[in-house]
Amino acid sequence: MKISPVTFGKKIPLIKCNILDWEEKKSVPALFFEVDCKDKEDLDFIKSLKNLKKYWYYSRSIAENMEKKYSGKGEASKHFYFLKTKDNGIIGISEAEKLNDKIDLYYIETNQSGKFKYAGQSMMASLGKIILKEGKNNFNVIAPAYDAYSFYTKKCGFKPGKNGLLTMPAKKIPKLIRKTELKTHSKILDIEV
Repeated sequence: MKISPVTFGKKIPLIKCNILDWEEKKSVPALFFEVDCKDKEDLDFIKSLKNLKKYWYYSRSIAENMEKKYSGKGEASKHFYFLKTKDNGIIGISEAEKLNDKIDLYYIETNQSGKFKYAGQSMMASLGKIILKEGKNNFNVIAPAYDAYSFYTKKCGFKPGKNGLLTMPAKKIPKLIRKTELKTHSKILDIEV
């Protein structure tokens, strides 16, 4: 089953993790990437992302924000992350903002086909690894969707904060990473460039 017609060209992954494939009942390697919206290859990626329709709600919004950043009109602090399988199929997309001592997550979405399990949790743990590596103090979810609230609080361990946001201090992130590694039967590893 082909997931999405999106390729990453020569992008170098940040993190290697696993997710579970329900159909084949096995663990599947996945790679976590950042698209920095700085070159022609990124513009091609953005255009292909805009064409995703089946299984995705936020892809168009994220693609539009990526286009703004590419054109120099978007916020420099915005970052765009993707989780993909070996066959280049996109299984997760997210938009976050890196600020002085925290990362604020605006969108995270995984492929809604029902084929994969723990993709969202693997993305959250991967973002957690980035927070720890960069020495940030907090991981926040801005305006979490109602139907995703229990995912963030029960599966990932976020706590309610002020003004409706969910928060996790950096000292709690290793627990999220370990929990995800146990569920997916593999380590979440930084890829050194």
